[in-house]
Amino acid sequence: MVQEQQNLEPLMTELRTTRARLLAVNSEHINEKEVKGLADREANVLAKLIVANARMQSKIYKILSPDQQKKLKDLERAQGTATDAR
Repeated sequence: MVQEQQNLEPLMTELRTTRARLLAVNSEHINEKEVKGLADREANVLAKLIVANARMQSKIYKILSPDQQKKLKDLERAQGTATDAR
């Protein structure tokens, strides 16, 4: 997780910077090209973060024992059911 965190920190910084710039856009004088560029950039960073998260989860899963893997699957299934019930 520490290794992945080091890889993710630049992406998190970029995401925070892009989000701040999007929030700072003056609604009276919108530059649509700038907003679209920032939105595209944010989407790209989010996609990279999603992939990195999936990679980290896969690495963690591989080091679990079969019993731990089963417990994790059961927990994920239970959480999915609880989320669906809302």
